[in-house]
Amino acid sequence: MRPITKLILGIVAVIGILQALLVGAMLWPVEPINRWLITYWSEMRMSLLVASAVVLVTFVVILLVALLRRSSVQDLTLSSNQGDVVISKRAIENMVSKTISSRHPVKNVVVDVDLYQRRSATKVKVDAHSLKQTELAEEGKRIEQTAKDKLAEVLGVPVKHATVHVHAAQETGVTHVV
Repeated sequence: MRPITKLILGIVAVIGILQALLVGAMLWPVEPINRWLITYWSEMRMSLLVASAVVLVTFVVILLVALLRRSSVQDLTLSSNQGDVVISKRAIENMVSKTISSRHPVKNVVVDVDLYQRRSATKVKVDAHSLKQTELAEEGKRIEQTAKDKLAEVLGVPVKHATVHVHAAQETGVTHVV
């Protein structure tokens, strides 16, 4: 989880806890708390309304994300009259990675495939280090086409979006003696 996401969730959690404690303190008939709340009622009322608004907006956003975000799966299940075959996401990523490595002058190929539940489409992200210094854009287009073709061949669904990052070969200045 990204640090900014943790920070936002932490702030919302603290606001929610404080809001729950304030509401409980207002409803619980404890005399010292009631005297303190009556003394600071105007400030407490406004802070309680602001806290309620923050929590409401947060939970509306969470609900919208839950309803509108496409579901992705970790395994692909192919059904036939002879039974079901389950292919893991990692196996598909390794297959595409090895295909790219064998057909293009690249190394350290990392592939991330998103499999959508309804099998309507997939998304793929490829990150590779080229062994050449030139023609990186053309090499990236060829790698993208290879990834799309391999995924379409294996999964039988089109690739909705492909992102390819090709990094140039770096001169290390180290001489290798064989």
